[in-house]
Amino acid sequence: MLRIKDVNVFYGDIQALHNISMEINQGEIVALVGANAAGKTTTIQTISGINKCKSGSIEFMGERIDNKPPNKIVEMGVVQVPEGRKLFPFMTVLENLELGAYTPEARKHKKETLEMVFEMLPVLKERQKQLAGSLSGGQQQMCAIGRGLMARPKLIMFDEPSLGLAPILVQKTFEIIKKISEQGTTVLLVEQNVQHSLKMADKGYVLENGRIVLEGKGEDLLNNEYLKKAYLGI
Repeated sequence: MLRIKDVNVFYGDIQALHNISMEINQGEIVALVGANAAGKTTTIQTISGINKCKSGSIEFMGERIDNKPPNKIVEMGVVQVPEGRKLFPFMTVLENLELGAYTPEARKHKKETLEMVFEMLPVLKERQKQLAGSLSGGQQQMCAIGRGLMARPKLIMFDEPSLGLAPILVQKTFEIIKKISEQGTTVLLVEQNVQHSLKMADKGYVLENGRIVLEGKGEDLLNNEYLKKAYLGI
């Protein structure tokens, strides 16, 4: 579904990604893990078209997207749930959700998609008239996920969805991501929470200083001695 090949990204003179190559197959949960400032968000934003490649290529469903603007990439079915939620705090939950359905295809199915989102995330239905900025951190994360789903993605990319959440809410967030996958949406999960993300992932990539240093099945990576020592303190 998604193929990233030898991608290099710069911020001015500083190179952020070095020859990144990844593949995501349809229906998979793929985890991209690493420490803070490893280049995880840069990778997602490059797929989304927010950052541009200096060299290399990104293909989605067999079509090059590294030369397309972000809105066209979203229309193709690639959606990002950003780090920090990025909700519109002075708009209601419902208004935030409806903004997710701004592509022509998503607008056509807005009503049925909204019903699906409310069924999966009932707290949003209960609080649909409440200002998004007045929600708790966990509820805001549910709203951000719901907004992403309103775009009817083929590939949904989560950037640090567990950031700042209490442990019980972290567990709930991962359960929802698993459910989204089970309903047929391919998932790219970017996380500092190495154990949680690799445990649920079909495949994982470990990013260090803008370079992929390990890749493999999620379960195999969890048993990798280097990863256990570097990230799990084992």
